[in-house]
Amino acid sequence: VLSRLKQYIYPMLWPMASSCYKRKELTTIVVRHVPNSWGMQNFLSVLWWKGFALDIPFVNMPVHYSTELALGFAIVDLVSQAHVKEFIHQIHGFRLPNPRP
Repeated sequence: VLSRLKQYIYPMLWPMASSCYKRKELTTIVVRHVPNSWGMQNFLSVLWWKGFALDIPFVNMPVHYSTELALGFAIVDLVSQAHVKEFIHQIHGFRLPNPRP
């Protein structure tokens, strides 16, 4: 009964675990030390300036509910593992400017 239940419920609860969504390579990366005062547009502008405009299908930059400030990290999904390696090569050690309000 449990195996039958997993067969139907597991893909609905966690669609990324479903066989139709599985990838052979990891393409999601977490960028740390994003300035709290930045918004999504600031972060995307830097990524586009670095040449990743067409290589990023998804970006998530969580913000605090009440202050609406960034939490200091962003989740970036790239189209291939080769793009991830290039992204790491270009972004690692790059200091994101912290604009003064």
